[in-house]
Amino acid sequence: MGVKLREKHLNNGNSRYYLDIYFSGKRHTEFLDLYKIPGQKEANKESKIIAEKIRAQRELDLSADANGIQSPIKSKIDFLSYFQKVLEHKKKVDGLRGIHNYDAAFKHLEKYSGGKPVPILSIDEKWIEGFKLHLIGLMRPNTANHYLARFKAVMNQAQKDGVIIRNPASNVKYFPSPEVEKTFLSAEELQAIASAPCKKQVVKLAFLFGCYTGLRFSDIKNLTWGQIIDGKIHFRQKKTCGFEYMDVSPIAAKILSQCRGDTLQMPTAPVFQGLPDKSHVNAYLAEWVKTAKISRHITFHSSRHTFATQLLTAGTDLYTVSKLLGHKDVSVTAIYAKIVDEKRKAAVFSLPNIEVG
Repeated sequence: MGVKLREKHLNNGNSRYYLDIYFSGKRHTEFLDLYKIPGQKEANKESKIIAEKIRAQRELDLSADANGIQSPIKSKIDFLSYFQKVLEHKKKVDGLRGIHNYDAAFKHLEKYSGGKPVPILSIDEKWIEGFKLHLIGLMRPNTANHYLARFKAVMNQAQKDGVIIRNPASNVKYFPSPEVEKTFLSAEELQAIASAPCKKQVVKLAFLFGCYTGLRFSDIKNLTWGQIIDGKIHFRQKKTCGFEYMDVSPIAAKILSQCRGDTLQMPTAPVFQGLPDKSHVNAYLAEWVKTAKISRHITFHSSRHTFATQLLTAGTDLYTVSKLLGHKDVSVTAIYAKIVDEKRKAAVFSLPNIEVG
């Protein structure tokens, strides 16, 4: 157990102070907003003094934790206030992307705690399990897991910041996710919907493009002409941040041709110009699907499911389909194989009944 004050040399010639914390067999690093800058003797001396005081306090906190004593400083930290600080920092760094789940998680934490301060050191596994019960009483397991993940992320950050040494959320498990039915279009339904008129042509083209590329809505909406190079789509998946390449099939190329028209498009221009947000797109889809005389509930994500099931039905191996979908784990893709197996079974049992003499 111990805390060492160290310096990290930066490319600009400055050095940043950080704490090397060793506790319970694990090493943690905490970077401080304190620097040593060449030529600033007095400022550097003051920074070193402050850094040493923080190091001493962290060592005191460690000793308190090791002996089951609450640190008087850390015990006063309100988790809800700390959560808000983390949230504000994320807004500055990441913008509004993905923030709504943090906002929603914070509101549920406020409700669970009755709006009263929650000392961060009072949070234990029993408290977290109570929060889980609060969530599952209000929503489905998948939604509850989204909010629980944000709570765990903030607790992880608290550990990185040295606010807590042991993270009580580490061993808390997520709710088991029920298997969700994946709606997709058959080859016949795909032709029916392609032939049916849609009030918003860009929605029709984008959806059909998804059926022939497997791209998610966010990636289709963000797709620009500059990302289509030599018959391939070069893009970074918004969900996973992984960089992917996708060959453009003949049907997908026809769709792109319709989107391009006769006008030369700028590389930064969106391919699907004027595509509404997802909620509006699904509203147009519902009406369009009804026009095509398809009675099932189809969303934009059904285009991705259609892409996967059509490939597997055509005999494409699971590993290749996994790569085309951008899945990091082939087990995620396995659900589509199960769907195709059920289709094959249904096909066999649909054979005509005969009497064998």
